[in-house]
Amino acid sequence: MHFFRARAAAESWRGEREGIALLSVADAFELAREHWVERLDGAEARRRA
Repeated sequence: MHFFRARAAAESWRGEREGIALLSVADAFELAREHWVERLDGAEARRRA
């Protein structure tokens, strides 16, 4: 994960690299939250079983 001051800087860094997604901090936070909520809910359910 890399953080850039401006989208233009991120786009320049990305250049010809394949498979690179550019997200705003807000979008990255939401993606991470959704990812971990699913995993933690699953872990909690397995722990209770």
